[in-house]
Amino acid sequence: MYAVNQDWPAEGAWIVNLKGFCDRANTGALVPIGPHGFIRESAKFFPRAATDAEIETSLKALSQGGNQ
Repeated sequence: MYAVNQDWPAEGAWIVNLKGFCDRANTGALVPIGPHGFIRESAKFFPRAATDAEIETSLKALSQGGNQ
């Protein structure tokens, strides 16, 4: 079990990019963070690490209010 402690400013749009690897298996998640904490319904999960384009798309949606 792991925990992610907030180590970023409270202001702004934030996406936590999680990557997991075990032997040849990979997984990933993008978790948007709003003013009241993580936005569970907008989290995205992948059977691999998220791509740069997926991260950018999630950040853009969050900064435009699409994931709040």
